[in-house]
Amino acid sequence: MSHKRLSHLLLLAGGIAGVGALGVLIDYARMLALRAVERPGMALRYWGLLVFLCLVAAVYGAALYQYMRISRRIGKNQSFCRENVGSMRAIACLMGAAAGMWAGLMIVLRLLSSIGVGVEMLLFALMCMASAAIGLVAYVLTQLLRRATQLQEDNDLTI
Repeated sequence: MSHKRLSHLLLLAGGIAGVGALGVLIDYARMLALRAVERPGMALRYWGLLVFLCLVAAVYGAALYQYMRISRRIGKNQSFCRENVGSMRAIACLMGAAAGMWAGLMIVLRLLSSIGVGVEMLLFALMCMASAAIGLVAYVLTQLLRRATQLQEDNDLTI
């Protein structure tokens, strides 16, 4: 498979993931806004969740942007370059931050006793674990990519 074709497929997958995540974000935000209107006593909780959701969406958006940058460089036949190592490291850090944000949200909600162990808490735990797993995989790939980049640079110098 050519580099350009692979790059196009990666960009398409990233675009689909981004649009899907945006759709889920908009739907959940709409639901939180409706709940805040229906239950004025719980409005602060729902608006707080909405603000949190926007913040964590910005973190995921930044990670997706780094992914798109890597995909574009692959299309230019620059798979093993220092910029990709930096972008992969950024993805690992951003996903780790997102996992920490989800864990922090669960702790705060539990301490405030505003949410029990229900569907929302399980969803938050799933998002925390998925973000941590993606961050860990990105970190391992960063180390592999760093080594491949060093080998590529050494190979270019010997030719």
